[in-house]
Amino acid sequence: MGAVPGKHCTIVILEWCNQGNLLQAIRNRPFNAERSPDNHAGLLMLLRTALEIAQGLRYLHFLDIVHGDLKPSNVLLQSHAPAAGASTMSAADVRGYVAKVADFGLSMPAQHNSTGAVLGVEGGCECNWGALAYLAPEVPQLGASKKSDVYSFGCVLYHMCTGKQPFQGIRQGRLLLGLATGALVLEWPDNIYKVLRKLGEACCAQNPRDRPSFDKVVAALQRTISYVARAPSPSGFKHGMLGFSSSTEAEAAAEAEAAAAAAAWRSAIVGNAQLGAQPPWAASLPRSEQLT
Repeated sequence: MGAVPGKHCTIVILEWCNQGNLLQAIRNRPFNAERSPDNHAGLLMLLRTALEIAQGLRYLHFLDIVHGDLKPSNVLLQSHAPAAGASTMSAADVRGYVAKVADFGLSMPAQHNSTGAVLGVEGGCECNWGALAYLAPEVPQLGASKKSDVYSFGCVLYHMCTGKQPFQGIRQGRLLLGLATGALVLEWPDNIYKVLRKLGEACCAQNPRDRPSFDKVVAALQRTISYVARAPSPSGFKHGMLGFSSSTEAEAAAEAEAAAAAAAWRSAIVGNAQLGAQPPWAASLPRSEQLT
């Protein structure tokens, strides 16, 4: 072993993932984010895949590493057979793979990312921002951070839930301007399982300080998987993670009021929201589990 001064090339050798990537999986439409009698398996596949992605990013952030370019094509799928006696998290897992975060070409130490500098590629217009459709709005000015990884995860979750790329059909120039000014916000379809929709909206909050950490994301997904996996029927997984229920007219009215308040909050953060503010729906979580 030795060191060679001057120019050199650093090579990262990774394991072979033989099931392709998440983008290919999304195009095959194995995921289903709706609550329906025929959707138990598709919903669990989506939740478990999202959990594995979040766990990978949580580990990166534990090491103070920012990924900087999270998107479906940078999540690889490796063949995996559930072990005998598997826990609730992996029991009845029919996917046949495990998701692994990959492609660290734009990754950087978090503590070295305070200047917000964005470096262009010599001789071209490409910038080290990652894929624009999954880019947090603050990155062009402030640079990538752990919170921008959370935003990108929310966009990946949106792609998994809807089968559509975020902001599909919008030209790059308009997309960049819309994100920077807050004029463009992802609109989640109403038919998405409410827990996933709420989590995705929190991850894609305009204000970085309003986005949850991956510790919170992982905990939320684990609780939801346990809840859905044990539910005997779709009526059993109303809105498990957040504790919502629609069993009475009064509760349904309260739920509608909470949804309206959440919409008002999302509109407010596009303008002059206070840093660190919690969305109204987060108040229904135990204090130790509120999104921070």
